[in-house]
Amino acid sequence: MKQPSSFLQTSFGISLDALKVHSQNRKHSLFRNLQSGKAKLLGKMFLKGILLPSLFLQAASLYSSPSLENWETYRNEMLKVQPDFPGWCPAKKAKDIMDVIVTNHSQVCVELGVFGGSSFFPIAAALAYTQQGIAYAIDPWSNDACLEGYGELDEKLNNYWGTVDLEKVMNKFTSKMHLNDLDSYYSIMRMSSKEANPHFKDNSIDFLHIDGNHSKESALFDVKNWLPKVKTGGIVCFDDAWWDSTQPAIHLLLQECDLIEDLSSSWKQYIFLKKR
Repeated sequence: MKQPSSFLQTSFGISLDALKVHSQNRKHSLFRNLQSGKAKLLGKMFLKGILLPSLFLQAASLYSSPSLENWETYRNEMLKVQPDFPGWCPAKKAKDIMDVIVTNHSQVCVELGVFGGSSFFPIAAALAYTQQGIAYAIDPWSNDACLEGYGELDEKLNNYWGTVDLEKVMNKFTSKMHLNDLDSYYSIMRMSSKEANPHFKDNSIDFLHIDGNHSKESALFDVKNWLPKVKTGGIVCFDDAWWDSTQPAIHLLLQECDLIEDLSSSWKQYIFLKKR
């Protein structure tokens, strides 16, 4: 997927470059669908003289709001695919992410710390069901960025994050997103949280997932600088809320957000909050 060269803002906090990619990819997606295994079926329809009526019905469906009656079936099928994306997002969290985005009609979604897309895939898949919105995948995919703030004494973190091939992880992520026909619903911002932050206006984000560097300094930065970007009533999901290093960030979040108890992990593996 082509990485956007710049991120000029629209009045909705969405980048113009991302919107261009979104539009182009959707056209390509429609073209691929016409060339898929449905071709033989369309050929038979043409012979019966019903091709044009059928195409008009398909075109109309592209611009209508999807019915929620098939939501559970779609969601469950996507949850079967989700484990193919590297990462540590449990199935319940993936399900809740999708439900929250569809229920709240979220259109601008942001994830800080994407890695292999384990939690980002559910975000984009939910937007694909509603046929609206875009998700921003913000991650530098850099070993140095992963280790920033931890120090040389944290041997376990250094052994993993200092050696994992993040270029390979990112390429696998984009490839799987493409295979699942989600190119139209996401945009990569390969940069740090700090670098990406100025590209979004305040009160522009519907759903924010904070899952980047978990050092005390990085977690605090993400909450202090990204929470103002979330709309009142918007949803924030914070991963690894039980870590000692993330407690100052969690404390700050709870000053401006209400915890959604029934969605949050009982032992704070992750928490969902609603901004007041």
